[in-house]
Amino acid sequence: AFMMPSEKNLNVVQRESFFDDTFFKENWEDFDRAVQSIVDKFDNRGLKVDQGSRTECRDVYSKIRTRKIGQDLYASQALQITEKDGKFQAVMDVKDFNPGELQVRAVDDRIVVEGSYQKVSEDGALSSWKSFYKEFTLHPAADIDLVTTALSKDGVLTIKAPKKE
Repeated sequence: AFMMPSEKNLNVVQRESFFDDTFFKENWEDFDRAVQSIVDKFDNRGLKVDQGSRTECRDVYSKIRTRKIGQDLYASQALQITEKDGKFQAVMDVKDFNPGELQVRAVDDRIVVEGSYQKVSEDGALSSWKSFYKEFTLHPAADIDLVTTALSKDGVLTIKAPKKE
């Protein structure tokens, strides 16, 4: 028999700024790594996050992000996924979207993240529109029923799924 996918919206908890909120502590390194890979890809000065230039790296990253966003939203999006012992964690930059424009859902064994917004000018014409879609398939050992998501004030989204007991 064909089963309908089980689907539920996840509540995205809003938190303080990513690097100021210890709630995100276990994701800091992952996010640094994600930012680093984008900086390496688009900037050839050899900046390194872990050599005391985290702030500089993040500045370069946000410039890259601003410059590249029109061409390819994904190529310059910091995103890091870690799976360890059945536990799943994802950290991603979604700062182009407000909390109300983001939706995180659990669909079967997948986590779906969608963001979209549109700006309409005063004469009613659509002036800009932006959307993105990401899907992660969880390891069978991860417990999709206990997935938690949080969004920092500065636009970093984390998704965590513990290992099934």
